Amino acid sequence: TQTELNQESKTDFEIADAELNKVYKKLRVTMSDDEKQRLKEVQLLWLKYRDANAEFAASRYEGGSIMPMVYAGAMTSATEDRVQALKNLFPEGYEED
Repeated sequence: TQTELNQESKTDFEIADAELNKVYKKLRVTMSDDEKQRLKEVQLLWLKYRDANAEFAASRYEGGSIMPMVYAGAMTSATEDRVQALKNLFPEGYEED
């Protein structure tokens, strides 16, 4: 059902978001205080962009039962891309747990 698809999309986003937070925290450990502050500023801007972009994508389906799935899908896709971008910032490469 659409409700189940919406929930699955939400769960996918929660998994991607947890990975983002894990990688972000690990990256901060490798940085100077100045770099940490700059990363924080960039990350806050990126979060605003991600959220606004997902809202825009979902707005095309305003009032439709698919809207939550489109929103969560956009959030997941952007978050997965950001995770990869952050992993690419590790000087020695990112080591999976």
